[in-house]
Amino acid sequence: MHQHEKAFPLLRYLKLQNTGPKINQTVRSSRWNSDVAKLSRCVMFLLLLLLLLSGNGRASAQELAPHVFDVTTSKLLNGGAVQIDLGNLASGTTTKLDLEITNDQPTTVSVSFRAASCGCTSAEPSELVIASGETRDLKVSVKSNRSDGVTSIVTLSLHVSREGELAFARRVAIRFASRTDYSLTLKNPVSRFIAGVDDSVSTEIVVDSFYGKSLEGLEVRCSLADCELTKVSNTSNGKLLYLAKLKGLTDSSMSRVGEVRLVRADETKEKTLARAKVYIRAVEPISAYPRVLTLPHDRLTIVFAEGLSLGRTIVLRCEKGGPVIAEPTQIGKRIVSFDRISIPNDCQAISVVNEATDTTLAQIPVKRTPRFSPSIEGPTK
Repeated sequence: MHQHEKAFPLLRYLKLQNTGPKINQTVRSSRWNSDVAKLSRCVMFLLLLLLLLSGNGRASAQELAPHVFDVTTSKLLNGGAVQIDLGNLASGTTTKLDLEITNDQPTTVSVSFRAASCGCTSAEPSELVIASGETRDLKVSVKSNRSDGVTSIVTLSLHVSREGELAFARRVAIRFASRTDYSLTLKNPVSRFIAGVDDSVSTEIVVDSFYGKSLEGLEVRCSLADCELTKVSNTSNGKLLYLAKLKGLTDSSMSRVGEVRLVRADETKEKTLARAKVYIRAVEPISAYPRVLTLPHDRLTIVFAEGLSLGRTIVLRCEKGGPVIAEPTQIGKRIVSFDRISIPNDCQAISVVNEATDTTLAQIPVKRTPRFSPSIEGPTK
């Protein structure tokens, strides 16, 4: 007898019981193993099914669970301020909240919902009749439609009255800010260029994320033609920085409105996550006073656009390539004056020319008024 059999008599007993025919023992063992395997598989399947169902149930409860806020009828009747702050809400989602109204008055109180200051908010039921000591729920739905993160305040108008008394108008203010998962901001939403001088304009685009969303796999697209986008860098605070350059600008007819979009590029179907308008506005390089030069007139003032200083290169010509008829007499930072102008009789308009580039910046019509010369005649006979 082995030493371990002495220590455990049960092992010796089992060994004696297993002295039967080998064939029967093998059959019984194989059947038992088969039954145990089937049973274990069924148990594992049931446990997995219960786990999935319980997980879905918890997720649904988290998604559907409304915000709960308590208020008493005393506060409503006495005109106390009722303010609810929902914090940041995801744009395009609907948030549910239960306004639990407890009647702490000795008589029945009626609370009626009249209107909301925004169509994005609704409440039901339209009237609550609350007995003394009871609590009833006013179910409110708030849809966040904005995406710029600006704080919105929606006001619920309620009528509150004790039994047999006149109703008091009361308000409940709901405060929230709605934004998308991503934001796209232009440093200069309105980019200006000087027509005939600038041939391109640039603006910075900042991409930011909220709710812990990743910026990986995102791209910026521009709807304007000749728009060149360059990814500058990832800033230290986790934002993306792009530089948009619009090229091929010539004259004032190039003023346009376009759109910049943030898209996810790693998906088969392109999805727009955020968008922003971009305005390209042409600015005339100069303004001439007077707009029509009336002769005899010997003074013309020209004001340059902001950021443009061409005082020493500006001359007046009767036509492009023609002789110079006047040079500036007074030159300021943005103002040039012509005091002595000699205009030929056949000149119908004068051109303001940038002599450095031989570019005509403006044309000023010329109008001549006949001079009055009185005639002296002797007395008639």
